[in-house]
Amino acid sequence: MSWPCFEIWVLLHFAMTTRAFNACADVIREIRRHYAGYAKGSAVVFADLEARLDAALVHAGQLRHHNQAAGGQNPSTAVDELVTYLKNLKA
Repeated sequence: MSWPCFEIWVLLHFAMTTRAFNACADVIREIRRHYAGYAKGSAVVFADLEARLDAALVHAGQLRHHNQAAGGQNPSTAVDELVTYLKNLKA
């Protein structure tokens, strides 16, 4: 799950944020400040983000910690937990 949408996971590859977003379009606008070529559903996104995966994992953990302390969930994601699980299977 990601709130407000999957794109919060993409954004966390570039920056840690605790800013609440009203809609997915707002998250995409923020992504494009860092990654001008971002297009939802594009097949090249994974290749473009792969080098930033470790940063995204750290940022997602920081966001989870913040949300637990603040009692919020906007924004939030659990994609990092799935990625970590999959990475551990590969190891």
